[in-house]
Amino acid sequence: SSDVCSSDLDHSTDEQEHIMTSNIGTWQTGSVDPSAVPTPFAVAFGNTLYYLYLDVNSHITAIWRDDHGWHCCTLDHGVSPTPSLAQGSPVAAVYKNELDQDELHVLYLDASSKISDVYLRGNTWQSVVVTNVAISNAPLATTSPWAAIVNNCLQAVFVTKDGKLGNFCRFNKDEKQLVAYQDLTQASNATDHPNGTAANVFHSGQSHNVYRNTDDQIADIWLPEGQANYQHALLSGPGGKSPSAHGPHASPVSVFYRDYYHNLYRDVNNKISDI
Repeated sequence: SSDVCSSDLDHSTDEQEHIMTSNIGTWQTGSVDPSAVPTPFAVAFGNTLYYLYLDVNSHITAIWRDDHGWHCCTLDHGVSPTPSLAQGSPVAAVYKNELDQDELHVLYLDASSKISDVYLRGNTWQSVVVTNVAISNAPLATTSPWAAIVNNCLQAVFVTKDGKLGNFCRFNKDEKQLVAYQDLTQASNATDHPNGTAANVFHSGQSHNVYRNTDDQIADIWLPEGQANYQHALLSGPGGKSPSAHGPHASPVSVFYRDYYHNLYRDVNNKISDI
């Protein structure tokens, strides 16, 4: 695929609502077809807006806008070492490194079923296979990760090959960056297993990892503030709780808003529920 894209976007503007839409599927990107890819991810970093997606050639591609206009390239173009090919959609987070500088990290499920990270450090893109550099042995993954910043740690929560909820934590120590792995299912004594991607939200000093399990219920593994042991609870199900989840796209999405955290998902009634 080409590392240079046409800037001839299909723009349309609703003058009344002052909303501009851009059909990025019309970009000329060689063999890359943005209209045919799964879920894209948007992130703002500095003065730049990035649209990240898995392209049809198994590369992570970025379309971004800065003060000079629109640009496009695959994230393995000129990156050393060359990043692994992808099989899952990317997510991104801005993380403060050991030098107290912001870095943009793009994490994804790679072709070897490992979690890979392509990150912008200063003006240079670099890459690392997170699974390979963890302090303790880490399992292979079946889903793309969900990235979040929790207590100065860059977390990547994902479902493992053996059906558990795993978590990588990238942290700073002694002017270095280290990666630790934790089995959240084991740490919380959970007896259920995740089905699909997990979501993470941090509020009131607590980190919540919310997922749909194999019984189609919404579950939560969280670490209470100031405690060392994880907790587990079902958020949906019988007994007056919210309805169960349903369908192939029923994994929850979590957000913190006005002192509450909200978990939205597609329920068994084919409606959007919020816990």
